[in-house]
Formats: sequence, structure tokens, C-alpha cells
Amino acid sequence: MIANLRIDVCAYPQTDYDVLGRTVILIDVLRASTTIISALSQGIRSVIPVATLGAARRLKRDNPGYLLAGERNGNPPDDFDFGNSPLAFKKQDIDHKELILTTTNGTHILQKVINAAHIYVGAFINLDAVIIRAAEQGLPISLICAGNNGEFSAEDALCAAAMLLGLNTKYDALQLTDQAQWMLYALRGITNAYSELQDQSIESFMKQTEHGHHLSQLGYTMDISFASRINHSTVVPDFVKGKLIK
Repeated sequence: MIANLRIDVCAYPQTDYDVLGRTVILIDVLRASTTIISALSQGIRSVIPVATLGAARRLKRDNPGYLLAGERNGNPPDDFDFGNSPLAFKKQDIDHKELILTTTNGTHILQKVINAAHIYVGAFINLDAVIIRAAEQGLPISLICAGNNGEFSAEDALCAAAMLLGLNTKYDALQLTDQAQWMLYALRGITNAYSELQDQSIESFMKQTEHGHHLSQLGYTMDISFASRINHSTVVPDFVKGKLIK
């Protein structure tokens, strides 16, 4: 029985965040986390996250066989193979290939937690799988929300709160920081408003967030629907030697 795990939450990006000796779950629900999980589920061998468009293009130039995916302000650059949609990948086109990914928030925040003992990518679609994998490491866990352009993101916070609820349900004697406790209180208020936290209530909530509204205006409502599916996948992206693998 896993017990006495210390759980912390970073609800929005910070300049300095101590992750040494900790297991990190990086959360960017709309859409980097969901896209990474989807790509690996569909057969991508690994996802290589990079912070800038220039770095992504240089890596592609040096490795022509790699696929290039990403976005800025929600839309893909013209010369990219894919955007940042979790629905863009078809197994017959990507099987066993390497994918370079650069996004506005998620891949940039990854660089801030590079010194963690373990780094996993989490979202609603792999919620149970990622919290179980993280807890199995037996180390303090940090749930890191990518946020939206350096600011608080309600959909990432909701996902972090759902992960806290899952951990609190599955494991005994967790040690939650004050911020983690506060996130659980917030989740109870949301679930009371929606009766129950299910796919449809998550989707409704996310469409009302700032970034969800922005994506809807760009025509990515199906991405929001897909990102709302609780436990749709058991894939847990694991950051190893600069690549995310399953």
C-alpha cells in the first residue's frame, strides 16, 4: 500500500520551481498533453519537445525523416506536418516515426522541470494511468500546470484537481500542501455545480475557459471534446533522454 506521499501543485508557471527528487506530472490539457498522449497511442515512437520554432525547424532539417508538429496562437505554422490537434494523427501515416513538437505553453514549461527525478505527461484522457505511474515511484509528486501564456489556466487546474481527487481516493495518508488542499475544495465546488465530473461536464467547463473559447473560435471544438474524455488512454508519456516515450 502506497502511503504518506507528499503532493504539491503548481497552478501556473513560475520562474523557479524546485523539482529535485520529485516526480512531476506536466499538465497542458488544451492541447499539448492530450496531443502527446494521442500521438504515442497512435504509434509514434517518441515525441521530441522543443521550446522554439527555430529549434524545431533546425531539428527537422537535420533529421528529414522526423515529423514536425506544433502551433503558435493555436494554429500550425505553414511548413509543419501537423498542428497541435490530438485528432490529426492516423496510425498508417505515423507508425514508428519520431515527432518533433513545439507549442506555446506545454513544451516550453517542460524545460523548467528538467531536473525532476521523473517527468510524466498527464491529461484527462490518461488520468488514472498517470497518477498510478507517478505514485508507484514513491517520491513526492508535483502536478505542474502549463497555464496559458504565462497565466493561470482553469482547464489545467481542473485536471490537476481531478488528479488530486484520484490520488486521494486510491492511496492512504497523503500529505497535501495547502495549495493542493485548496484545489480539492475548488473541485468540490465545480462538481456540485455540474452534479458530477464526467466527460460532458468537463467539456462544458473547458469551452467556457479563456483558452477553450479561443480554440473554439479557431474551429477546434472537436479537440476540446476529445480532451474531455476521462481515462480514454492508458498511455503515460515518460520523458527519457530528451524524448517522450510510452
